[in-house]
Amino acid sequence: MKLLHQTLLLVTLGILSACADHGSSQKDSLADNAPNIVLIVSDDLGWADMSHRGSDIQTPAFDRIASEGVSFARSYVQPLCTPTRAALLTGRMPVRFGLQYRPLRPWDNHGLPQSEELLSEVLQNAGYTTACVGKWHLGHGKPEHHPLSRGFDSFYGLITGAHDYFSHQRGTALDWQRDGQPLIEEGYSTDLLGDEAARIILEHTSQTKPLFLYLPFNAPHTPLQAPDELVAKYAKQHGERRAVYMAMVESMDSAINKVLSALDESGQSENTIVLFLNDNGGARIEGASNKPLRGGKGSALEGGIRVPALMRWPNQIDSGIQSQQLITAQDWMPTLLASAGIASATDFDGINLLENIKGNQSPIVRNNLFFGTISEKGWYLALIDDDYKYIRRTLHSGKQTEKLYQLSSDPSEQLDLSQQQPQQVERLRKLALKWHALSPNGIPEMVTEAPVGWELPSDWSEASRP
Repeated sequence: MKLLHQTLLLVTLGILSACADHGSSQKDSLADNAPNIVLIVSDDLGWADMSHRGSDIQTPAFDRIASEGVSFARSYVQPLCTPTRAALLTGRMPVRFGLQYRPLRPWDNHGLPQSEELLSEVLQNAGYTTACVGKWHLGHGKPEHHPLSRGFDSFYGLITGAHDYFSHQRGTALDWQRDGQPLIEEGYSTDLLGDEAARIILEHTSQTKPLFLYLPFNAPHTPLQAPDELVAKYAKQHGERRAVYMAMVESMDSAINKVLSALDESGQSENTIVLFLNDNGGARIEGASNKPLRGGKGSALEGGIRVPALMRWPNQIDSGIQSQQLITAQDWMPTLLASAGIASATDFDGINLLENIKGNQSPIVRNNLFFGTISEKGWYLALIDDDYKYIRRTLHSGKQTEKLYQLSSDPSEQLDLSQQQPQQVERLRKLALKWHALSPNGIPEMVTEAPVGWELPSDWSEASRP
């Protein structure tokens, strides 16, 4: 019996030692002065809808980030929201795991698979405090889809893709929660998200761990709703739809200003990365402007996939940089991990562009970048390879067209080169179809109606509650 006790003691000590070593290695993988990371995502913002880009929407917070950091001229995402969010948080193409071609619908039971390691999970394991504030839209049907099951210490906001900004309902069901529990509170969603994000930052000052705050707004996605006083501000010179949209953008900018002010007040600004990007091209039918880019949300044209992106890190990155580096949603995870000194074994589709962003490297040529979506109009495949862009559009009737553009000389995609360069078209078509072949779902189908028998839940937080 004594020998058994000794053996158990040695085994226990060995386990504890291994755990201590494991914790030490994770801590050692984190840079000594690892930055806070505030990752902000807007929903359906237009390419041209910031005041520093000439818009008459007042956006002082966006303008401040641009003036104090980097503005990206060639930031690319997927044409719709769920695919982009999946790429952003995995560093991988969503075609690999079945989230490429359309957003999650209210009746969908699937979500971002657990086989994919998320940015939040890596940062949490490395020692970051993690919080998600805003629109999730990466799964709401099962507990394993909830942000608390995907590397976040806390979650506040909406779990599906959209809701009423004042009642916080989708349909007749509440979609507003804190950590899986339904939350009934008054207020405009965008204001509440800004208040919560600022609160988290201010309360984080006493902690020794760095903070990862993921702040995905639902603005200015439909329904078009904004405080009356802001709408009135723009209604005199613009039509009703555009005026409401503009008010929504200004309200989001004000919420982001709360974040910047909280960082200033708490003394955390200098070593905090503030990264902002939009999830897909602006929805022109809802009031967004993507000029001079062609197309918008749901298409693979530049107006559907080239989006605003800004980044600020005062003690590491110079101010006022205009970056020409082509950067994609899937590049941000390896880039942000590099900023924190964290190595990852994930087989990323994106690449670490930190030194390029800092200005220590010239722009890197990017090849074989895939985009794809399905909408009411048809099915798009697109591929960017260096300066060339290939687009294949298949209408629901079966009619198919192919286009080829040279982006450096024709960013507005006015001159189709497909007839002049058929070999280039063939080469890029093969690359695009090779990407599509990875999809576990086959040829995408347009689904806009709930399946027979599906019923609206009484509470959107219930199905995914941890």
